[in-house]
Amino acid sequence: MGNQPTKKIYLPILLILLVFSGGCGLFNNDSPAFFTVTPISAVEAALEINALPGAEVTIARNGQEMYSFRMTRSDTVVYDGGLSPATSYIWKASRSSGRIRTVERQATTLDTTSHAFTWQKFEFGEYSYSSIKDVAIIDEDNIWAVGEIYMNDSTGQEDVTPYNAVHWDGEEWQTIRLKYNCRLYFPNCGPVTDLYADATSIIAFGANDIWITAGTVHHFDGDKWEQFAGVQGIGSSNAVWGNSSNNLWFVGNSGFLTHYNGSEWKKLESGTAEHQ
Repeated sequence: MGNQPTKKIYLPILLILLVFSGGCGLFNNDSPAFFTVTPISAVEAALEINALPGAEVTIARNGQEMYSFRMTRSDTVVYDGGLSPATSYIWKASRSSGRIRTVERQATTLDTTSHAFTWQKFEFGEYSYSSIKDVAIIDEDNIWAVGEIYMNDSTGQEDVTPYNAVHWDGEEWQTIRLKYNCRLYFPNCGPVTDLYADATSIIAFGANDIWITAGTVHHFDGDKWEQFAGVQGIGSSNAVWGNSSNNLWFVGNSGFLTHYNGSEWKKLESGTAEHQ
């Protein structure tokens, strides 16, 4: 009888500790929710990963490994393309962060015949020699286009420095001018370093993870733009391709061929290739 009060006190304390222990696991991305799959078109799906920075992540589709990378931030999105319309796929993500965790997701791509399509026409620039060279669509209310867009200045005359990007927020287009510092890749490029280049390529992994080539490499994190030279002294970038911000390839003039792994840039020599 004398021990009963002790049991009534310790049992609730034990339960509370277990609840808080489980909560910490969720905050440490220990939940199966660390991997989600969302079909975004008839041929593409968005794979969202939430894990602690430094975790090794491997993603397989229908049993075949497609992506392998190290997390440099707590969340990232990989766009898996080249899929077939109205087809079910199984994606399996494995994450190692203290211990190995594997989650399987099944999703079906959209059907091309199940949607009624309408077209809208947008024109950019006040002059016919304006041009759009690449587009990235995040969703219907978040669209980016890049190129060379000539507008009038405040006096109604042609602005000789064109804009090189436009952004659609669901209601209107905003023109953007990205300039670059040529000394980032050519230390002795001259006294004027704040220069303009037409934007030639764009890739977006989400609203807060956008890459544009316009002289230097420009990255948007949802709040601000940051410039990267790639590898100093080998030229400027013209095009970008990759499957995440941890695995990007850039090409351009003057032998510009580089790979970015999320933290380091590496120059690739002509005639050589690396498998990622």
